[in-house]
Amino acid sequence: MKKFRFIIMLLLIATAVFVQAQATQDAVYVKSGGVFRGQLIKYEQGEYVKIQLATGDIVTLPQKEIRKIIQGGVDKNTSMNRGFYYHFQMGVNGGMSYYGDFMLGLDLENTVGIQHNRWLGTGLSVGVDRYFGGEDVFFVPASLNLRGYFLDRARTPYYSLNLGYGMAVLQDKDTFRKAKGGWMWHPAFGIRFRGHSGSFTLDLGLKAQSVELEYDPESQPRRWWGRPWLDKVKKTRYYRTTLRMGWLF
Repeated sequence: MKKFRFIIMLLLIATAVFVQAQATQDAVYVKSGGVFRGQLIKYEQGEYVKIQLATGDIVTLPQKEIRKIIQGGVDKNTSMNRGFYYHFQMGVNGGMSYYGDFMLGLDLENTVGIQHNRWLGTGLSVGVDRYFGGEDVFFVPASLNLRGYFLDRARTPYYSLNLGYGMAVLQDKDTFRKAKGGWMWHPAFGIRFRGHSGSFTLDLGLKAQSVELEYDPESQPRRWWGRPWLDKVKKTRYYRTTLRMGWLF
């Protein structure tokens, strides 16, 4: 009887050790229905996985054959192109000033959204734009962001399109007394470089921003017949080339 109890105890201990070993093992599930268990030794997200089996053999599996990956008991998302995203971008914009000179400005943008699939993500963006070389105005654009990735790899080209409205904040109170913002659109193409904790992005785009400026009559030069009042409102549309770098999470 004691020997039987001892055997049962050994079996329970062995079962517990086996279950624990299975839980701590990494696993790669393939679309054909099989599973490879062992230690994950290299994971190039979007490209391939290398796993060392208990036998010591190393198996390399391409991304297209993988259904899911379990590492350290955690289900890793094998696709980089789904789920929530946060994107912070900063850069410069360039264009012609009112006097025909090429001038540089500043660009900041924060975007939060959901990537539905590789080709389409939707989000909301809020930023700050400063266009030097024109009127003393900066903008706070709020827009809808659409984006997509051309390749299912860690490094891939992507597109981005922002459509929205830019609120104008007047700085030059000597010439103008009021500024009204307008519609803004901003298409861009870039490259995403995937890292372990996020992605670095670099893109090039074209931004268009409309604005209406109302002159201050007191700023107009006085003539012997009084102050001229020919143009009460100045309508302007800025076109700026943008070059931005960013961090995507």
